[in-house]
Amino acid sequence: MTTVRTASEPAIRSEPDRARSEPEPAGPAGGPSMATIIAVHGNGGGGERFTLVGPVLEHLSDDITLHAPTLPGFGGRPLGAIDDLDGLTDALATEVRSVVGPRILLGHGIGGSVALHLLAREPDIADGLILHAPVGTRLDTRWFPRLMRPSWIRSLVPRVIANPVARPVLRRLALRQVDPEVANRVLAAYGRAEAFGKMFEWLTADWFDALPVQADLPAIVLWGQRDGVLDAEQRGDYHRLLPRSREVTVPDWGHFPMLDRPEAYARTVAALARELIDGAEGVGGPTADSGAVLPLGGGSPTPDSIGPKAALLDRCATAGLAVPPGVIVRDVHPARCGTPAALLAAWGLGDRLAVRSAFPSEDGDVQSLAGAFRTHLDVPGDDPDALAEALADVAASATDCDTEVARTDVLVLRMVAATRAGVAFTQRDHEDDLIDHVAGLADGLTAGRETGDRTTLPKLRPLERGQRGWRGRLQGLLRDVRRELGEHDWDIEWADDGRCCWLVQVRPITAPVARDEALTLANHREILPDLPSRFTTSMVADAAPELFGYWRGFDRSLPADRHFTEVVAGRPVINLSLLTDTMRILGLPTRFVTDSMGGSSDVAVGAAPARLLRKAPNLVALGLDQLRAVGNGRRAARRITHLAADPGDDLPAAVETFRQVYIDLITGMFALTTAISGPLAVLDRLGVAGILHTRQRTAGTRIIADLAPLRDLVRSRPELAERLRCGDLPTDDPAFARSWERYLALHGHRGIYESDLARPRYREDPAPLLDALLHARDLPTPAAVPLRARLVWPLWRQASRAMAAREDLRSDAMRVFERLRRHLLQLADEAVESGRLADRDAIWDLTIDELRALGRGASYPAPFMADRRRDIAALASYRLPDLLHRSDDIESYHRDRRAAATTAGGLRGLGLTAGEVTGTVWLVDEPTPVPDELRGTDVVLVTRGVDAGWVGVFGQVSAVVVETGGELSHGSIILRETGVPAVTNVTDATSRLATGDRVRVHAPSGSIHLIDQ
Repeated sequence: MTTVRTASEPAIRSEPDRARSEPEPAGPAGGPSMATIIAVHGNGGGGERFTLVGPVLEHLSDDITLHAPTLPGFGGRPLGAIDDLDGLTDALATEVRSVVGPRILLGHGIGGSVALHLLAREPDIADGLILHAPVGTRLDTRWFPRLMRPSWIRSLVPRVIANPVARPVLRRLALRQVDPEVANRVLAAYGRAEAFGKMFEWLTADWFDALPVQADLPAIVLWGQRDGVLDAEQRGDYHRLLPRSREVTVPDWGHFPMLDRPEAYARTVAALARELIDGAEGVGGPTADSGAVLPLGGGSPTPDSIGPKAALLDRCATAGLAVPPGVIVRDVHPARCGTPAALLAAWGLGDRLAVRSAFPSEDGDVQSLAGAFRTHLDVPGDDPDALAEALADVAASATDCDTEVARTDVLVLRMVAATRAGVAFTQRDHEDDLIDHVAGLADGLTAGRETGDRTTLPKLRPLERGQRGWRGRLQGLLRDVRRELGEHDWDIEWADDGRCCWLVQVRPITAPVARDEALTLANHREILPDLPSRFTTSMVADAAPELFGYWRGFDRSLPADRHFTEVVAGRPVINLSLLTDTMRILGLPTRFVTDSMGGSSDVAVGAAPARLLRKAPNLVALGLDQLRAVGNGRRAARRITHLAADPGDDLPAAVETFRQVYIDLITGMFALTTAISGPLAVLDRLGVAGILHTRQRTAGTRIIADLAPLRDLVRSRPELAERLRCGDLPTDDPAFARSWERYLALHGHRGIYESDLARPRYREDPAPLLDALLHARDLPTPAAVPLRARLVWPLWRQASRAMAAREDLRSDAMRVFERLRRHLLQLADEAVESGRLADRDAIWDLTIDELRALGRGASYPAPFMADRRRDIAALASYRLPDLLHRSDDIESYHRDRRAAATTAGGLRGLGLTAGEVTGTVWLVDEPTPVPDELRGTDVVLVTRGVDAGWVGVFGQVSAVVVETGGELSHGSIILRETGVPAVTNVTDATSRLATGDRVRVHAPSGSIHLIDQ
């Protein structure tokens, strides 16, 4: 039977004092003697504050008892002759020595300071120490001790606290959940606290500084998450004083849990006392904080005391985000889980708990180790044995990974009764968050056992409403995560219970997700041939980051790391999703993009007033640049002309010159096109743009208009027309020759698809003009300008000036292009003469990197060029639509293979990475060594599912095909980190493919094609 001794008993025990050196009597049946917790109360009341804990502990424990004496000067007990702290601790020492068996001092508030003073005088008087919200360090800087300096305040405060009039207010402030009768007794005891004011005289900053370090004393610093007594610096003071101490912080506890949560308090102090008595290594063991328990959201963990996984969740919880109640158990050892498990069961975190790893090596900026360690879900929250087993198993999983684990922290969260859960990727550079979700819990989704559904959600900005239901709640959660953690790339696990969307985990995205972005040929299709030269395609792709830099110059919040241009089937395509996201960020309608560059889009979002207001400064800067666009265009023309004056003496220099010319041209075009688009949209709506356009003559229309003298000459002389019909340019005719030379001086630098430097100019190949001389009609006579057009003439003037400037810039740039083309061909002739290049036109079939290498001595002989030209010829057979997506199966756009792509073995999934591999299938269920017969070949691993255990295999294969898995699952994260070409969620992959099959894996589109053998 447990004996409980509380403040209601005599202050001095009737048993005779027993020295610590005496042998302790055996307990029942010869077992160990009963341990006693000596509870030392704080300032004001007496042992009365522990009155509810004793009966609970008596009921729960048969090995621990509680003794809660009231010290002299408190609770009506006379102070007597005691006039210093030594005298008070002498009285406490008498109480402690009266206890038979192991002794644990429990000091609450100032009672902790009294206990420390006693131990400083008699270090061996107790077997361990529990400091509960101790008050004693940094007293010279804390507001309440400073308030208590005047003697009249020290005498007034306890009387106010004990006054019946003030009690209802104080109960609401500090003892809201305590039975009113008990609370009144505790408050009334302050009125009988003779020593209340003395404590502020005896306990000073100098007193604490003089305390000796208790190097051998096992101790625990206990405090409540809602208790404002200790801050991080003060807790550090206690740890320096007690090197073998660790910290336990209890969620939702205030300053008086022994009154408002007596059962939880009894269970907690009993578990801690057992640990101290048993000499568990968790106290002062391998690490000082081994087994320390820190609540999420209390601000108690410091960033360097926990790993990134727990630190990010704690930061969000502290900021008020919806994080399930939980704790971090530091450095759990599989063999020492009893105490933390008992504490968790005592605190009642929830009926069902999730126990997850939070090792410091997890969820870093570079490596996530997602899914590498074990997790236990639905662990009974009131079962210490089940909790201990789960804690031990999670901690033991640290050895499952090759990565060194410095500390085995474990995260324990209340389970969310989820009706919908999943994974979200929110990325700085995308206006839509990517969501994978399932009904119920998402453990199957994150483990790759379940695919789930895919959706995207627009990012919420201030003053914007979300969607209905769980989608809107998730939008709000993701917005809050970005607000707290910053506009970075975050991988977020969430669970929605129908009322609240909870944040379960957040980690940095270590490998970007391949978004299914919309791509367009609309702009390039107008200025480039269907299949541009390899040279031009590589130039456009290489310059893309600096091209989009024009827009980022006005708003640094625009995407920074998305490709503005990429290459599909040998063709440069523009990232349409990037441009529509740009409009959405600025609050502008997305149709501005297609209105400007043509084509179509699968996104239609209107103007957003709140965003327009927020982005007003950026839009004003953009508008001012449009007003300066005409002058800027002229300056750009002069700049590129100056660049071409000295293009460089070798191929690397010439390539770099052309690259800079191209960038200056396109960015100059951006400004002018933007200046045109707004006014022209208004004129179109008014129905007058077409009429006004007929009055416009730019450098582009002059290519046709300036042919008029030649056409008139040909019409007047049939023999010239006949020679032209036969393809003979009559340059031997003096009249024709003079007119022709005048025309070439004006327009000979132009050409068909002239933006491709590989295409000849009119001066080199005039054939396209011959038919125009014979059959082209004169430009129409401008129509009369109606009244409504005259009313908007200033708007038309602004648009027409920008249009003329844009075409002038283009014409001037084409003069530079012609000059650079001639220069590059001269350098090519030198390479041909030296035997390093098959022929001069081969330079257009090389990328700019290959040209740079050619200039540094590389060779591209005839066999190489023959292979390259066969590749180019194969690409010419594709017919891409204006609008396509990154996930499109490019084979479906092949004229001759369209039918085959839908029949003989085509498989589709979710592309995770870049790259294309043709190789041999290796079908396997579990990670094993690659068969000897496949080594030395491009092996394509095909399996049902993957997790962290497969990482060693990934480095031995050329591509990976996974039958079941989500793009955001742990296995997928690892695959993206390795960079191996990979496709997941490929339905029937393991039944339709077999070891030895030859396949082509195109990872970006998620397509796998069987190759006839």
